Amino acid sequence: MNETKIKTRLGLIVQGLVREDLNVMGITFTENYQYDPNSQEPDFLMPNENNPRFVIEVYHTEARNSL
Repeated sequence: MNETKIKTRLGLIVQGLVREDLNVMGITFTENYQYDPNSQEPDFLMPNENNPRFVIEVYHTEARNSL
């Protein structure tokens, strides 16, 4: 598995953990929805795609080698 695949896999694992936490807390969200064609597709929109007030995006940064 190359470095890009490893980083992608780790990002998806963290995204899954965030999803579970949001569910446990009872927070309404939409996952992986392209709400704006000129923006990056966010991991989570809250409360939903029709009224996005908050966005959560999981990133892996090269500068600190952390998620």
